[in-house]
Amino acid sequence: MKKTLIIIAVCVVLALGILFAAASVVVYSDDTGNHIALVSEVQLFSNKDLRKFTEIELKTDNLDVQFIAADDYGLEFMVSRAGNITFTNEQGKLTVTETANRLLFYINAPGKNDYLKVYYPKDAGPELLSATGVSGEISFEGIAAKEFKIKTDSGNIIMNIPEAGESYNKDISVVSGSVTIDGAAVENKYKSEDEKAENSLTVSSESGTVTINFKGRQSE
Repeated sequence: MKKTLIIIAVCVVLALGILFAAASVVVYSDDTGNHIALVSEVQLFSNKDLRKFTEIELKTDNLDVQFIAADDYGLEFMVSRAGNITFTNEQGKLTVTETANRLLFYINAPGKNDYLKVYYPKDAGPELLSATGVSGEISFEGIAAKEFKIKTDSGNIIMNIPEAGESYNKDISVVSGSVTIDGAAVENKYKSEDEKAENSLTVSSESGTVTINFKGRQSE
């Protein structure tokens, strides 16, 4: 009997090892009950040749989000069955919404986090870029919008903006965390206005670090 129990225990350990090494398992709850699924059963989308859009509005729950300067307009995402993404690209506005189910249990192998990437031409900047997230990192690489509106509950915000800081009126607020602009730490409630500034940047976070670099300076 004891030998049998040992064999069963070894099999369980091996099975868990395989799950950690080769796959991701998520147990989630929705209106129809509780479910278990492999993250290999994902919602996957990639199109780097979308119609032009000048406004971007994102609402996410648990995704890591990246805005990336590229050669054309594009959208790419991967999300497990614990969530769902819908998007529209109409009348010059890209709208992306993630709805997360109630997560009960999650085993995730390295490198398999859900993500969302928005691509925008290097030499063009959106009129309005609005992103709201519950948790997950939001990063911007090489994109300069005329108006940024960024808000998170919990998660870091990293912005590399290829424009001079003086060209932006800034309103930044972090409840628990830190704010760094061009390598210098500033107050958690930071506001700067310049009558010559043509652009605006509004960032709000309940918990997390905010790092903003202008003139193409890279995050350290």
